Amino acid sequence: GVIFAAIAYSYSKTAYIGLIVSLVIFASYMIRFHWHIFSKKIVVSAIILLSLWLGIVLYNTRDLLLHLGSILERQQNLLQTWHMFVSQPLWYGLGTAGPASQIQAGSALTNFSASGKDFLPESWYLQILIEQGIIGLGIFLLLLFFIWKALWEKLQKEKDPYSIAIFSAFAGLLVMGLFTHVFEEAATSYI
Repeated sequence: GVIFAAIAYSYSKTAYIGLIVSLVIFASYMIRFHWHIFSKKIVVSAIILLSLWLGIVLYNTRDLLLHLGSILERQQNLLQTWHMFVSQPLWYGLGTAGPASQIQAGSALTNFSASGKDFLPESWYLQILIEQGIIGLGIFLLLLFFIWKALWEKLQKEKDPYSIAIFSAFAGLLVMGLFTHVFEEAATSYI
């Protein structure tokens, strides 16, 4: 309940996406490995409660979720990220993109922004690509792969609810990284 309330008050579209991905993965593995502990009443009740909660949250945050300006700005930032990468494929350096760039006065990336404001690439993976180049992104993805592999092996070996929850949370976090600076943004990463 606390996690659901925290996500509802984070006003983060990415948090909703991560939660949904995590819950779908968690539910599918729980049903696959532990179907014997579920009854029809429990499954139906859980689906109804989660659907009701999600409906209320989506209704209360509809202006945030359907904000066309935000969606168009994100698309523009993705295109801008690509142009930045092509112009300097090795790296720009740490703290030049994403939320950390807001603490740096006179960022090197201000010439890419028409307004001169700090640049948010709208994806953790793209932020690493800009700041650390192809080599940095490769190392980061390799690290994530090793973590994924270890969690996957633990899940397949133990098949307990704890392993399923950790694996599901990590998968949700990886998906959230596609849409925000998830490892750097407190509103989503703490959840």
